[in-house]
Amino acid sequence: MIRKFALAAALAGMTFSFGAAAQEKPLVFMTWGGVWQQTFEKLAKDYEAMTKQPVTVVAQGAGEAGVARLIAQKAKPEVDIWSTNMINYQRAMKEGVIVPIDKARIPNTANINAPLIFSHGVTAWVSLRGIFYRKDLVPFEPTKWEDLWDPRLKGKIGAPAASFDPGYFPTMAALLAGGSEKNLAPGYAKLKTLRPSVVTFFTNNVQSIRLLEAGEVGLIAWGVLPNVISYIKPGSNYGFVVPSKPLLVAETPLTIVAGPRVKQSEDFVNFLLSEPVQAQLAEAFGALPANRKAKGPEVVQSILSNLDGAYPMDYAHMADNMSTIISQYDREVIQ
Repeated sequence: MIRKFALAAALAGMTFSFGAAAQEKPLVFMTWGGVWQQTFEKLAKDYEAMTKQPVTVVAQGAGEAGVARLIAQKAKPEVDIWSTNMINYQRAMKEGVIVPIDKARIPNTANINAPLIFSHGVTAWVSLRGIFYRKDLVPFEPTKWEDLWDPRLKGKIGAPAASFDPGYFPTMAALLAGGSEKNLAPGYAKLKTLRPSVVTFFTNNVQSIRLLEAGEVGLIAWGVLPNVISYIKPGSNYGFVVPSKPLLVAETPLTIVAGPRVKQSEDFVNFLLSEPVQAQLAEAFGALPANRKAKGPEVVQSILSNLDGAYPMDYAHMADNMSTIISQYDREVIQ
């Protein structure tokens, strides 16, 4: 009953202009599989019950597969709305397969902080990055990125491979050393000095978690909170910290595909940005909501309550140089 009331409140004041044709043909929303697809499928049912507009949720194998699909279907798009990461958002924008965001036609953007709204997308949730560790295997409580270089962690660290969340980890090190994502050389040099403490490089979230569970490492140097949030609870032997200098986060934008149903897509995006739906997304994904009026899960709020001071990553530069960033990381840090 509470959920129905909240969703009704999310739709209050919203206007819809769906004709018979739109009702016959569902909007198609592309996102990731697993918990993402399941969560959006539930929300799609709520949305249809209240607006009579059906929404079909389809899965992309990865962000790269999603943007490739949109480009292949550019002449005749089969997807209307797409959620992706910031790198593939940049690629889609350059390819002209997504349209500019019209904030006037998506009223809930008024509750989204300006840094989370982009020319062709608006953030749906914010994923936190930080240090994931086992309290029984690390002799102190890490609080900052520089703690990774503490000699007490020698032989205890699992670090990300070049292809895992690419670009973020060397950017973190570069910022500590006076560089940036546009000048990663200081970061690679700094990461070389971390090498004696690194046991192995992981290529995916599951592998990083298994390493920590098995005690093969005591600390994961680049953790993705949504994937490990079930481990962070009162009395748990696991800890997660989001260092503030630099504060690095991953925005997840909603985009509208260039096609014949932009207006209907804008209405659905507006629904997803509403306060109660934002709270549901944050809860399901272990993230912070983009809507400033919505509250995130208590465990996330306890780790980071707001995004003040988040580093403004130049994702366009990252997208343009990603293959070089990955190859240099492989060559200068891993080998």
